[in-house]
Amino acid sequence: MSDCIMFKDTSAWMDTVDLALCLFIYEVCKDRQFYHLSGSDFVNFMNLKPTSRAVTVRPKENLRICYMVLSVSLTIKPRERARQWAEEFLQSCGISKSYYDKHRNVRRKAQGYMPDELFQRRSHPRLSLKSSSNRSVG
Repeated sequence: MSDCIMFKDTSAWMDTVDLALCLFIYEVCKDRQFYHLSGSDFVNFMNLKPTSRAVTVRPKENLRICYMVLSVSLTIKPRERARQWAEEFLQSCGISKSYYDKHRNVRRKAQGYMPDELFQRRSHPRLSLKSSSNRSVG
């Protein structure tokens, strides 16, 4: 049985992304990164489960979604499961792995700085993002 099939089978009955984290991200992303989506559909979508309506990414939001995927994947253990979740989630958003890898590597080279207002107004303890007040200017 391949890892991908096993991951899909496991994700059908088990949440990969913490519920509190899903709800936090939903409040931040609601009607910004995704078209109209209920909270329960968003939680299911984040956990790669069926939703009542197709989830559509808003135009020009792929980069923010890549940053979100990277941040969320850092909260998923073990690392292999996080990688598989990220690949499946990106595929469900219509974002290529090459696009994600390109921007993920840029973020890592920036030594933890995330030039993204996705999480700027609020913070969640499971996400290790620096607030705008901690960023150095220079």
